[in-house]
This record gives sequence, structure tokens and C-alpha cells, in this order.
Amino acid sequence: MDKGKKKEDSAKRRDRLMWLSDLLQRYFKNEVTKEEKEVIEEWQPEKSPIAFSARPNEIQEGCERVKENVFAYLNISKLDLKKKVEREKRFSINSIRRYAAVAAVFALLLGTGLYITQSNKVDHLLTANAKNRISKSYYETNDSEIKKIKLSDGSVLHLNGGTKLSFVENEFNKSKREVWLENGEAFFEVKKDPTRPFIVHSGKLETIVRGTSFNIKAYAELNENVISVRSGRVEVKKGKETLGLYIKNTQLTYYSDENRSVSEKANWEDAAAWINGVLVFHNADRNELSLRLRQKFGVSINCDETILHNTKLNTRFNERASLEDVLNNICTLYNLRYSITDKSVNIYK
Repeated sequence: MDKGKKKEDSAKRRDRLMWLSDLLQRYFKNEVTKEEKEVIEEWQPEKSPIAFSARPNEIQEGCERVKENVFAYLNISKLDLKKKVEREKRFSINSIRRYAAVAAVFALLLGTGLYITQSNKVDHLLTANAKNRISKSYYETNDSEIKKIKLSDGSVLHLNGGTKLSFVENEFNKSKREVWLENGEAFFEVKKDPTRPFIVHSGKLETIVRGTSFNIKAYAELNENVISVRSGRVEVKKGKETLGLYIKNTQLTYYSDENRSVSEKANWEDAAAWINGVLVFHNADRNELSLRLRQKFGVSINCDETILHNTKLNTRFNERASLEDVLNNICTLYNLRYSITDKSVNIYK
């Protein structure tokens, strides 16, 4: 199979997964048509005779994308549908049927690969909605890559390593400009347009501006969402709740696992220093240390769970700092030692 054909097949699998995700979200909001509702509630994926072949990384990416979208809407932090269903038994059979539908999709995706039922109803819906359904375009970076992109409205975005950002191409810059920071970190230089707000969705938050510059750090592995402002005014919302209005050198940190936010003054240059290769730690825990060393030096950290536990790092390294420079500084500060083996850093007492 040539590269063009592989790319086309991959795009079809992605579009089908995004359609499934969109369908499920609309189902939970009671926004589906009668026909779409029947597809969900009568779904029997185990009887599907056709499978789409896919590489393991494609399966993983597709599963994670659907899982993140559906479970973010449901506010479910772990894939534990059994307990959820048991709780819902006290309320209504309809609720159970809804969670059962989600369970069916995950059994489909996670248990048997990219098996997607090919019933006449599903094919009909796919065809009928082909022109109108949400089809996102993506920008992605690997762990060690920094990418600069320019959107159709003139806004400029800088993407840090390990970032995935999406937008709906045929909807962007109509009445509003929406992008989804699905994972990672980005610095936004938004083109001023009072009539079309620029909205960044990151986790449970919406950042709304009309022409300003700011940084958003929203790595899933860090369980926090940090918005730092360089210029203009930034509004941050969580659902219908406004968390605050922020101006230059102010910052919001939302801790997703604790459902709480903290506002503070913070130098925007520190938040965006990564663009120039500068390594800045501001109240950084061990997870962020691991993330930043992986991005900058391509190494992973191995250490006992007690090491650097509940530690908050506050330090800065210029773009010329070596891995040894960083490790020597941190290990001296916390009375630790380290060794480097291939792409692994071992830290011990």
C-alpha cells in the first residue's frame, strides 16, 4: 500500500472516530435525532463482521481521543463504568442504558481494536452527515519539537513539545475562532478582531479573548491548567462560571484533580521562556521535572516514589544548560545523587 493510500485510510479512521465521539456527546446532551438515538441504544458492536486494520499506535490514539472527549463531558476520571452503573441503578433505567452505550463503544475500541459496526443505520448516518459532521484538523508536535503555525485569521501559535491542537476548519473564523488544546502547551498571539472572539478549550476551561497574547500549559499528565497573560485581557470560564479576568503578568492555575483554581501575579516571560529553549520551573513537581527533561534532553527519570515527593521546584536554566547542569543543581539542592544510563536518569538518595 502506497503512502497516499495509507494516509487516506488513516484520515477515514480518524473521521469515523471523531464522528463516534461527537455522536456520543450529543446523545448525552439529548441533542441527537431519533435515528441517531436508535443507533446508540441498539448498538451491537460484537456482531460486526468487518474490522479496520490499524497499527497499535493508531488504535491507541483513536481510543484515547474518544475516551478523553466522552469522559471529559461525563466528568469521569477513571474508566470504571461498572461502579457508575451501580450508582445509576437507584435513579433510572435510561441512565443505565446511556452508560451501557459508552461501555459498548469502549469494549469495541479497547477490547477488539478498531472494530466499528457497519450496520445499514450507521452507514446511512455517516453518509447523511458527511458534509455537516464535525471534522477537526490537527497540529501536533513530538516531545522534543517546537512548532510555529499561523492560522487563517492571522493569529500566530507556538506549540511546545508533546502538544496536540485541533480546530474545525470550515467553522473557524466565521462567527468565532475556536481551537482545542487537547494536550500540551501553546503560546497564542491572537489577531485582534472585536467581532469574532478567539476561544481556547483546554480540559474543562475556556479561555476567551479578542486580541491578546498568552500562554496555556495543559499537559494531561500534570493535572493542571495554567494560563499566563502577556498582553491584553483574558477571560477564563469553567462551564457557565467565570473564574476571572486576567491582564499582563497575572496567571490562573486550575488543578483538575482537586477542582480548584489559584490566581496570582507571575512573570509572563517565565511562562513562555520555553519558546527560546529556556528551562523554567515555577512551583513544579516531580511530574513536571520529568516532562521537561524528556522534552529538552530526551531522557526519562527513574526514582523511588519518596524522592522529590511534594517538592515544588523554583529555578531557571538558560538555553545552553546541559542535562548535567540541571541534574547537578537539583541534586545538590535536595541532597540527592544521579546516574545516567542511555536515555534514562536514575535519581537516588
